[in-house]
Amino acid sequence: MLLVVAISAPILAQPKQPLPSEQKHFSAEDGAVKRPVPVPDDILALLAQDDMVRNAMSDADPPQQSPLDSWFSASVIHLAGPDEKDYVVMSTGKLAGANVDMFWVFVPDAGGYRLVLAAPAFDLEVKPMRTEGHRDIELVSATASVVTSGFFRWDGAHYAAAHVESHKIR
Repeated sequence: MLLVVAISAPILAQPKQPLPSEQKHFSAEDGAVKRPVPVPDDILALLAQDDMVRNAMSDADPPQQSPLDSWFSASVIHLAGPDEKDYVVMSTGKLAGANVDMFWVFVPDAGGYRLVLAAPAFDLEVKPMRTEGHRDIELVSATASVVTSGFFRWDGAHYAAAHVESHKIR
């Protein structure tokens, strides 16, 4: 018995390996999220209600009754704390833009998930700062002449624009 304890003690004493950090920066330049997970069915059902997704479903040949998984790339993020499993979903494939993608953010609620932010952007970044317990989100978009940055804060029910700023490219 002593031998088992002596052999296993060094193994037990080794520090735990840290969990891989979650993805906090999402970019249209990447074409998909870097830590992909399957899109939950209840989130796909919510995405099917989005105008852009509905148009893509009706324009498909043959028309689709529901959105295809290949149109999205999803990653788990923890906006309110380590026990809450939130999702950032990014448009890909048929829904991908040239210099902008659509981003959707979902949080859990009693019936599954709830959409709390939907916006086209080049980049979405989850910030360390918090408002009402949820991490803030920054969205950045660019045209040939203007860069726009929007900061979104949790208002208790969803993410609302707190500050939007545009700068001309020189």
